[in-house]
Amino acid sequence: MEDLHISLFYLTLRNDQLKKKSVLSKATKYATKSKLNYPESIPEGFKEIVKKILSELSCDLWWEDLKQLATFNRWSFSPDLINAERFIVSRLESFGLKPETMPVEVPAKRTLNTTRSNNIITILEGSNSTRKNDHYIVSAHYDSISQNPEKKAPGAVDNASGAAAVIEMARLMAINRPQSTVVFIFYTGEEQGYHGSKRYVNEALANETSEAIRLAIILDMIGCRDPGRPFSLTLESEKKFESLFRPFQTARQVPIA
Repeated sequence: MEDLHISLFYLTLRNDQLKKKSVLSKATKYATKSKLNYPESIPEGFKEIVKKILSELSCDLWWEDLKQLATFNRWSFSPDLINAERFIVSRLESFGLKPETMPVEVPAKRTLNTTRSNNIITILEGSNSTRKNDHYIVSAHYDSISQNPEKKAPGAVDNASGAAAVIEMARLMAINRPQSTVVFIFYTGEEQGYHGSKRYVNEALANETSEAIRLAIILDMIGCRDPGRPFSLTLESEKKFESLFRPFQTARQVPIA
């Protein structure tokens, strides 16, 4: 389990807050059918691996990607969403990754017609011939919403912050190839009802790739700061995964929700 840092990452990127959505926990529950044995304690060498990757983390790159994503109207029904998609794809390709798209239909709402946009998925195959069959999902939705989305929906916090973090994690993992396989996913249609994540989960269940999923991390609104707790971090998960989050609790001295 020493390479689980690939999906845990340093979720805060300094002072930020993680707010996990529940949709992909469905995929994790299906994965547990294989009766995986998660460690009761932190594996030897885990903290050192995390520290190495943290030393290579660039908050500046994260911030620049966040700002660029916020220049687009990322409302699911906006024609500008394709430009955000192209930006994410170009960033992943610059790391030597090969992103693909998964069409997602977002149902009509009021006077709006049903629209189609894409999930963006890129797979970093693990270096270990046996463990590469274990898949760890790291994801965020890249669409946004606002009070007046027809004109603008920059969504810097919700959720350019999370999408930019997945981009930065992909960069780090591309140069620190893990033993297991990491699947980076950027979902569309989240604000209208998790349509992108549902599409991915349903596809995984249909083709039985869900059996390979060992853990799913969803980054949402990690740029949301609580003025009363400027260094707070919220990690939400199931009780059985608690030991995997201990290095982050130790590093930040924060409670696990």
